[in-house]
Amino acid sequence: KKSEFLDRSLIRLTSALDLVNDLLDISRLEMKTKIKHIEEIDICEIIKGILLFLELEIIKRNLRVVFDSSVELPKIFADKDEINRIFTNILSNAVKYNSENGEIKVSFNFSFNYIVTEISDTGIGMKPSETENLFQEFFRAKNEKTKGISGTGLGLSIVKRLIESYDGKIEVDSIFGQGSTFRVYLPIN
Repeated sequence: KKSEFLDRSLIRLTSALDLVNDLLDISRLEMKTKIKHIEEIDICEIIKGILLFLELEIIKRNLRVVFDSSVELPKIFADKDEINRIFTNILSNAVKYNSENGEIKVSFNFSFNYIVTEISDTGIGMKPSETENLFQEFFRAKNEKTKGISGTGLGLSIVKRLIESYDGKIEVDSIFGQGSTFRVYLPIN
């Protein structure tokens, strides 16, 4: 009984800490007080590292990852931690909201002066009303398929702010019960 109580307490404390950190990040982004450490970054390598980090969860859910790196990508100039945060959030959602034995596909292409990173999953997907509000603070899709999944509802609003701080953009297409596709546009220069 004691160990169960401690486990539940630890989960709640971790959730509270995540919420506080997310709120701090939002306020820093709003006040533009966050210092960016700009360096040359290989998006492909960042995503490979995140997939390695998520490997245990991917194996546990028996997901197949299709990684298409056939396009030769130039490097971008950005803050490595911020780019890591953007793709960690999207990829961990692709794992968390995917179907058992599902698939995650990562591919890259170009659109004008942007590298476009596309991340698709075969998960629970979203209804049009949910995709409309997806990037709003504290919004979480609430339906029969999401009730057991935890989160603060701040991750994607932070992702959107970070992407926009680089003059980039994010798009999502989703079909309820079939999956979602996120497209991240980051400028090459």
